[in-house]
Amino acid sequence: MEHKQLQLSIEEALQKLSPEQKMVIILRDIQGLTYDEIADILQVPVGTIKSRLHTARLALRLVVL
Repeated sequence: MEHKQLQLSIEEALQKLSPEQKMVIILRDIQGLTYDEIADILQVPVGTIKSRLHTARLALRLVVL
């Protein structure tokens, strides 16, 4: 039951992210792509990917915890 609740909380939190943040979380943490692969897909610098990912993870922590 706790696992299901956590999953629902994470899904709800993902919906609150910006589209850019949500995309990098999905590509990196769910699909396991590298920073370079994500940068190629989104056509932005690797530094931008790292920044978006950091910001998205912080936002998720605030919502889930």
